[in-house]
Order: sequence, then structure tokens, then C-alpha cells
Amino acid sequence: MRLFIEHGYDATTVNQVAKAAGVSPMTVYRHFPTKEDLVLFDQYDPLIAARVAARPTDESLVRRIGMTLVETTAVSSDPARTRRGRVRGRRPRHRRRHPRRNCCTRASG
Repeated sequence: MRLFIEHGYDATTVNQVAKAAGVSPMTVYRHFPTKEDLVLFDQYDPLIAARVAARPTDESLVRRIGMTLVETTAVSSDPARTRRGRVRGRRPRHRRRHPRRNCCTRASG
């Protein structure tokens, strides 16, 4: 995230990300098939999906998702997640694509 914030998403290459992480570009691509996936992947998605599923089923889906996000956000203070959101929010393509990739909404909808 640091490279994307410092240099911009378009100006940052996967090779630069790999070098900064101390791995080969192939290793990056093995875990993140596209450059977009570097900013769209969120390790908390499975946790959020599980918490939405665990909420009372008599709550509306919107309330279950909303309350889960509020509760999870209050507990999480991961700076990488905040940086990812800043990079994601700057790119209209990422804002459009992210909701489809959010397993929380897929798993509960």
C-alpha cells in the first residue's frame, strides 16, 4: 500500500511491489492474479462473512451487514486496512469492482 500511496496506483508496478516485499514478481502473481487484486483483497472478508452469518436471522440483511461492519471496524485498528481503503477509494474502477468481490455480501445475499 505504501508504494501505491507514495507513487500512485498507475505509476506503481508489480515488479516494484515484489522488490519492496522481498519476493519475485511470480510470487506476487501467485497470490494476487492481477495488480488490482493487491488493493481489492481483504483478509477480513471471511471474518466479516462469518460474523454476518452468525447474527440473528430475524434481523434484516442490511442490519446484519451494517451491525457487523460497525462492530468489526470498532475492533479493528489495522493500519494496512486503512491504507488499502485510501488506495481503493481513489480509483473509480476499484470502487465499482470491490462490491462484487466482497465475500461478505456474496455469502449473505
